[in-house]
Amino acid sequence: MKRFLTVLAIVGLAVIFTTAGWAGVLQPRADGNNVLVPDMLVKAIPGFDATKPVYAACDVNRWFSGGAVTDNLKIATKMQKIGDNWVATGLTGYRFHPVQLGKDGKPKWAKVENLYPLNSAFVDMSTGSPCLLVK
Repeated sequence: MKRFLTVLAIVGLAVIFTTAGWAGVLQPRADGNNVLVPDMLVKAIPGFDATKPVYAACDVNRWFSGGAVTDNLKIATKMQKIGDNWVATGLTGYRFHPVQLGKDGKPKWAKVENLYPLNSAFVDMSTGSPCLLVK
């Protein structure tokens, strides 16, 4: 009976871990040069609107600060939703932050601090504000 329960527990855990992989990533992770960002993190943008684009604000687009936001959009990294994840193209090894623009055109930043401990390996606090840095 003990052997049967042990085998049943192992099979159950294997099923749980396998199906968890189908549901998408739970924390940002590298996929080659791209970063996979969990849907739950993007939805942590205050007032998230599924009909609007999501951007990966980074130093390339000057973090949507300084100058007109529309100028920054020309060089911004637009994230693409694939399945249950968002893809930040080419941002492995770079600091970035998921963001959407509100009705007023101002950036609304994902609340990384509401989902992950700030000492997580993929959270960069070098400037005092949490950003993603996936290596």
